[in-house]
Amino acid sequence: MTNKLEFNLESAIPPNAITATITYKSPPGAKALLYRFDGDQSPAVLNGPSGQFEVNVSQSRKLYLERLDGADWEVGCNGYRF
Repeated sequence: MTNKLEFNLESAIPPNAITATITYKSPPGAKALLYRFDGDQSPAVLNGPSGQFEVNVSQSRKLYLERLDGADWEVGCNGYRF
């Protein structure tokens, strides 16, 4: 998988969290795929300029962003649930 950026959530969420709220920003029209774990066969599709969604983190604390164009992306964690 080419052009992937890794985001480690271990410092952003406690070990017993089940879901995390992910926020993102990019230029309008930018597209990327967000893999919830290594080997994810159904990644979330992100469309710029911004948004947020909830992701299950019980399998992994790492997310992988695959940029589908040359746009820059800001990805962060805005909260979590137990």
